Amino acid sequence: MRRNSLYAKIVVTFAMLILAVLVVVTSFSYIRSERALEGMLENHGRMLLATTEAVAADRLALYDYVYLRTYVEELASKEPVLSFVAIENAGGEVVAHSDHVLEGKKAAVVSAPGSAPVAWKGTAVREREITYKGNRVLEISSPVTIAGKTWGTVQLGINYRDLDATLRRMAANILLVGLLILVLAVAGAHVFTGRVITDITRLLESARKISAGELREKVPERGVEEVRDLACAFNAMTENLRTVLARIQETGAGMGSFSSTFMTVIQEQAASASQQATSVAEVTATMEELSRTSRQIAQNAESVKEAASKSVEVSAH
Repeated sequence: MRRNSLYAKIVVTFAMLILAVLVVVTSFSYIRSERALEGMLENHGRMLLATTEAVAADRLALYDYVYLRTYVEELASKEPVLSFVAIENAGGEVVAHSDHVLEGKKAAVVSAPGSAPVAWKGTAVREREITYKGNRVLEISSPVTIAGKTWGTVQLGINYRDLDATLRRMAANILLVGLLILVLAVAGAHVFTGRVITDITRLLESARKISAGELREKVPERGVEEVRDLACAFNAMTENLRTVLARIQETGAGMGSFSSTFMTVIQEQAASASQQATSVAEVTATMEELSRTSRQIAQNAESVKEAASKSVEVSAH
């Protein structure tokens, strides 16, 4: 397959178009799916946060930190999406954490390196993306307030591990389906283009035969509409060429007959001219003979005249 052939250009162009469409659709689907999954994960985290906040409110007021430690440990073990659960008191000290090593430390120390501390305004839930133990985690926090008094803070770390794995599987499936669609599309383009090229090649062969003088060639009028129209135009052109050629042949035959008659007339005129030339030559010869005879008569007369003169002279003496 030549790179500059019509077949190659059509197939490559079609493949590039399908590939571009697949890239756009895949990217759009991936982004939409990612946002939808992240939204679902965030909503689930907010539900867990509200539940933990309700439990923490009662226990923080009673300073029952032992129960809170047991609760956060069980919650983290039951919910795979939780990387950690932490509860702080009003003084910013971590009183319960799913990782017990961090209990008793200040929240500023426990926070991920480089993460800005959470500043609360009212009771709004705050979110930020941090790195926890090398993984991407969404930290959502909410203050625990009782009768307008803040008793502490509840923090949940929602991990993206399952979400990222789901997205990777989805991307792989989309890529596989996209490649399958691309292969099928290229195969379809190959079949369709092959048929069109076959019809065009047939037209090309017929055109070559016509250019070589084979005007009896008739192009099959089949294929796509445009190719059929082109074949019909080729056949009409061939028919017109045959008609013109027939007229030329008729004109040539007429010209041959006219030439033959004209040559006959010329030959007859030439024969007549030859006869006239012969007659003129005979007349000329006769005239020359008469001229010679006249000159001779004149000479004889002159001789007689001289003889007569001499005779007179002799008589006189």
